[in-house]
Amino acid sequence: MNIVLKPETESRIRQIAAREGKDPEAIVDALLSEAIESWEESESTVAAIRKGLDEVEAGRCRPVAEVFADMRRKYNLPQPDPSRPAAIEIAPGHYVPADE
Repeated sequence: MNIVLKPETESRIRQIAAREGKDPEAIVDALLSEAIESWEESESTVAAIRKGLDEVEAGRCRPVAEVFADMRRKYNLPQPDPSRPAAIEIAPGHYVPADE
């Protein structure tokens, strides 16, 4: 496979190769391998997010308070202090933990 690069890109690859003491083609191969791996990870992440959103839209989820209560019981964690807010609204619909 032959790939045509912009002169600036080729120059940068040659600089990296010289600095690393490697063949420019080895640098291109390594960079493309990393890019492909990153691309595949991104696709996988997006698919998982879409699946989760589909689950929520289908009603196959539990309220977070219920999940946290189950975790507190399972791991014997203390109950939250009801006199302290868990989060503070900093703008309409935007919250931050009260501890920050």
